[in-house]
Amino acid sequence: MADDVSDEVVRAKAGELEGALSRWKLEGFDPVAGLDLATAARLTAGLEPRVDSEGTPLIIVDMDGEYSYSVHLSTQAVAELGRSDFGAMLGAAVAAFPDVAAIVQPLSDFIATHAGEIEGQAAGGPVRLEGTVPSPFVVPVPESPVYWEVEHQIAEEESGSGRQSDDSDLDKQLKDQLGDGNGGWEGNPNKDPLHRKHRGSGI
Repeated sequence: MADDVSDEVVRAKAGELEGALSRWKLEGFDPVAGLDLATAARLTAGLEPRVDSEGTPLIIVDMDGEYSYSVHLSTQAVAELGRSDFGAMLGAAVAAFPDVAAIVQPLSDFIATHAGEIEGQAAGGPVRLEGTVPSPFVVPVPESPVYWEVEHQIAEEESGSGRQSDDSDLDKQLKDQLGDGNGGWEGNPNKDPLHRKHRGSGI
């Protein structure tokens, strides 16, 4: 947790998270009930995403439209599933998505409980966890290594240490290796690393 986060920031963040979840409230179902939003706020405020030696985030989170979310775990993140600080790693990764940030504690607990199955699905490589808000119950599915190869390349370009290539080069590399486009993000542009690269840039 971020020890230097003030109580004022925690209260403001908790209010934001409660507001995000309130839109999912139905008669007989209150997604806020039972959640410790103050803990969720501390897990998602004031933390920097964990990165590898190349500057690539270990965990990347994105949303596919309004309902579905994906938690991309790199090979290194999968290897760290049992670490005590995994919750903080996950919290930093989901911070930009209030619907997911609000459920970060049960999501982290679910991942910890099912770490063995997730590691088995990863088979020594990366894995993607697919979920639907506001549920913390995710399903592990195979992740194409190409996703993380592109993420590494993007990190290198953004740090200025890698070979500069335009987006058409990256897009061609993805399509060449994914064949007919059924490998993961065709039709789901929010999963595309190039989409993540430009998110918020006005492109």
